[in-house]
Amino acid sequence: ANLSPSHFMEDILKSKGYSVTYIPNYLDVDNYEYYPRDKFESKLLWVRSLHEVYNPVLAVDIIHVLKQKYPEVKLCMIGPDKDGSKKQIEDQAKKLQVEDAVMLTGKMDKDAWRKESKKYDIFINTTNVDNQPLTVTEAMALGLPVISTAIGGNKYFIREGENGFLVPAGDRDAFVEKIEYILAHQEKVKQICAAAR
Repeated sequence: ANLSPSHFMEDILKSKGYSVTYIPNYLDVDNYEYYPRDKFESKLLWVRSLHEVYNPVLAVDIIHVLKQKYPEVKLCMIGPDKDGSKKQIEDQAKKLQVEDAVMLTGKMDKDAWRKESKKYDIFINTTNVDNQPLTVTEAMALGLPVISTAIGGNKYFIREGENGFLVPAGDRDAFVEKIEYILAHQEKVKQICAAAR
């Protein structure tokens, strides 16, 4: 039997002539405390391995643009360095003079990053390659509004403006636009977070 944890992979297998059964990845939501925000601020969270396929340097570019209008902007990046991307992130932050706004924590276990997530208000997923990322579904369960690239399985479970936001891969300005939408439409985004949960 061919089993797929996402509709994205299910469609690919079926297009190749395979029989496949969809059994979704799941979260035990009891392990994810829903943390509603009174106010969304420009405090961004990014959680993945630091690897070029996840395009982590784009997160720094996003911060650079936001900092012109929101000088208090912050970005926390949680994840282990897999291919030297950490140095690229640090170099880009220094080049763009946003080192004070970017924090790299290294790898954290699930309990630690769930607790850390309460300090942040917006989750960004900058990846160029994906299936159905667990960190994104975890962020949704935790009450964070999610902005993700519309690639792979992301566009199958994130419904634009209903339970999250989708942008083209690599599009810095589209991320900035969605972040500014969140900051300007607080009550609507609270509804989106509730729908995501």
